[in-house]
Amino acid sequence: METKKKIIDATFGLFAEKGMEFSLNEVANIVGIKKASIYAHFPSKEELLYQLFNQEIEEYFTVVESQSKSLKEFFLGILNYYNSSRKKLLFWKRLLLFPPDTMDSEIRQKIIDLSEQRFKKVKELISSSSSPNDNKEQNDDLLTVMFLSVIHGLLSSEIIYSKLNIKSSYEKEWKILENMLKKEE
Repeated sequence: METKKKIIDATFGLFAEKGMEFSLNEVANIVGIKKASIYAHFPSKEELLYQLFNQEIEEYFTVVESQSKSLKEFFLGILNYYNSSRKKLLFWKRLLLFPPDTMDSEIRQKIIDLSEQRFKKVKELISSSSSPNDNKEQNDDLLTVMFLSVIHGLLSSEIIYSKLNIKSSYEKEWKILENMLKKEE
């Protein structure tokens, strides 16, 4: 089982770095095994990627969801999840922006479904803290999109402006976002 985990970890790093342009020979070299040994654990590169994507999707959504009971916890949870490893950030950007043609439709649907669940949960948190008005449903949708867009923008900034220490300002950025959300109520 340890070799299987090493294969998945090596594939994770290579996919984050190169997308689909990595080879199983590279995976084998990183793990310190022969390419043929990979097939003892995975019948194909596609199956290896399927298991990798499935594992990472489960971890990402489960970790953040289980630790986030407030908007602030969601905000910091998502940002800190990606910042726990630059490879995670690059992996997800590559997966979402340039999904492999071979990516199983089940995996695509899983990302869509879990993203919709996350949207609903964030919207519920926003809705519970906003005051009722004539356009509440529409306003809550817009605030939820804004909230998630700010997070994704900060994550992109982590890649673009890698020389800046954006992580050190997360608390300040949260305060600004929190104030904006309060004004919109």
